[in-house]
Amino acid sequence: MLVSMSKIGQSHGSLLEALKNAKNVEKEKVLVFQKVLESIIRKAAEASINEIENKYIELEKEILQEKQDVKEKEDSLKKYEENLKNAMGNRAQYFVCTKLTEKQMFEADNQMFKQKLNYYKGIQLQFTPNQTLIDYVNGLNGIGEIAVTLKKKQDIYTVKEGRLIKSVSEDFSGANHVTFDTCRNKMYVSNWGGGIVCIDDVGNHLCSFTDSALRNLDGVCVDGRGNIFVVGHWSHNVVQFNEDGKMVGVVIKEQDGLYRPCSICFDPKLNRLFVAMVDNDVVKMYELE
Repeated sequence: MLVSMSKIGQSHGSLLEALKNAKNVEKEKVLVFQKVLESIIRKAAEASINEIENKYIELEKEILQEKQDVKEKEDSLKKYEENLKNAMGNRAQYFVCTKLTEKQMFEADNQMFKQKLNYYKGIQLQFTPNQTLIDYVNGLNGIGEIAVTLKKKQDIYTVKEGRLIKSVSEDFSGANHVTFDTCRNKMYVSNWGGGIVCIDDVGNHLCSFTDSALRNLDGVCVDGRGNIFVVGHWSHNVVQFNEDGKMVGVVIKEQDGLYRPCSICFDPKLNRLFVAMVDNDVVKMYELE
């Protein structure tokens, strides 16, 4: 009894240690995500700063142009004033100069009026924070979801029923490996000296296929998206077929480090193929793209 309790205590200790490690890993993920968010905010802030700079340049150009226009009007008035003085002895010339001067003075007054109007109104560059973003961030209780997954101990399975499944039109002699596509309810059986036999979950034959690139078929697996990967034991390769049994291409070759591969499995989450080789007792992992 004491031995059993001791084992339970050790089990709880291992569980707490694993939980502590998981806590540290997940906290690190939060910090990494925080940096991602900070990078996004920093880029958004840089975009706002660039917008302010562009607006400033646009307004600066406008004000400088207005200043230049006023300067030109001022120089023109001085010129007409000088001409007016020189025309004092000539009545006709004096009349013309007077009218031109009045016109220029009117335009100058109008221009200066606009300038003064802009001056008194003032020019402002104003940044207004995005209130929707502020309200959203203030309403956050975190930057992600926290979930607790309880992995319970699995008791050993027991057989509920056993029955023979065999294709009505295909011979399974030499069958090496079998895999089941749960997404399509199809079973694929590899025959050492033949090809791949595809049947449904009750044994009805659907199709058979192979390719000359394969010699002595061994392991077979699926990716859940309709693709089938078949091992060629003596061709030292892995060939991909689509769900219609058409060859897509050779995925892994002997040059990629394969020699007498025997079994294969696919990781759908990370797009990885794991291939076991019979001679050197190793498993190689291949990342696909």
